[in-house]
Amino acid sequence: MEEKKYIQVIPESVASIGRLLKDMKVESYDPRIIDQLLNTAFAFSQDLIIKSNEYARIDSRTNIQECDAKIAISEYYETITASQNSNIANKMVSSEINSLPLPTFPNKGVSKIWLPTEYEMSITPNWSQDINNVNRMNDSETEKMNQDSDIDLGQDIDDDDDDDEDLDCNNN
Repeated sequence: MEEKKYIQVIPESVASIGRLLKDMKVESYDPRIIDQLLNTAFAFSQDLIIKSNEYARIDSRTNIQECDAKIAISEYYETITASQNSNIANKMVSSEINSLPLPTFPNKGVSKIWLPTEYEMSITPNWSQDINNVNRMNDSETEKMNQDSDIDLGQDIDDDDDDDEDLDCNNN
């Protein structure tokens, strides 16, 4: 009885990944690596084709041209490279900034600076005096504020002298 020999046909994409690994001098690897690399390559290619198609449609074309693919590739690299920061680079920048001494403030001529409370600053975009605090003041504080502002709350606002006469007419 004669044995049949089966020839295994390897798809070109799988063979190209195998050649890529050999070119990179990777001798031993998990066989699942080829599937992972193929999935990544297909996903990347699919994204680029979709983006290229969008650029072709913007230019009122149905076919993708080389310029559309170039724009899609450049957009991909701009977004990928701009978002990745090296941890070492971040540490270098932060050590440079943190090594600078804090500025010193002179003590002469500055006694105290009154600032609003944190609560007042967080609830009002442009801080002004809190009316609720004024309403909670006791009578002596309110009177002092009125004296400072030259307002007499007992004065007649409309400056009519006939108010007393109107009262007399109503009583008769």
